[in-house]
Amino acid sequence: MTTKEDKSDSKGRIIRDKSNLDEDLSLAKSSLKKSEELNDLNSMAIDYNNIGQILKEKGDLDEALDYAKKALEIQTELDDKVRMAITYNNIGQIYQDKGDLDEALDYAKLALTIDEESKDMFQVALDYFNLASICNLKQNKEEELVYLKKIRVIR
Repeated sequence: MTTKEDKSDSKGRIIRDKSNLDEDLSLAKSSLKKSEELNDLNSMAIDYNNIGQILKEKGDLDEALDYAKKALEIQTELDDKVRMAITYNNIGQIYQDKGDLDEALDYAKLALTIDEESKDMFQVALDYFNLASICNLKQNKEEELVYLKKIRVIR
């Protein structure tokens, strides 16, 4: 049997258990409330992003997008490039799920730009994979192949 403490760490990051997204959402919103009370912007951004991801998993894409954009707003204010790149990818995935592949591609490219600047090659490879996946969905095989080849070069 798991307890609520098993579901959330001290920063409010949710441990993914897709069998109980409602409980995860409740825990994440509780964490956000605490972060807001403390005016802890860093934790608020993490909480907003977590809530957005849970809502995405639940299929509530419009609300997920709202929370992800709130996270991005705070991350931009804090100039937290690493988390901005993660959130750009999350927003891109939400747009992808919504079927807006052009927006998904734009956000994935924003993530790639930051990850290339930080020289985080693992994240760059993931960004290339995300971009290739979006290009595949857009049936743009030529551009998909370009990104897949870039992944091979990183190895």
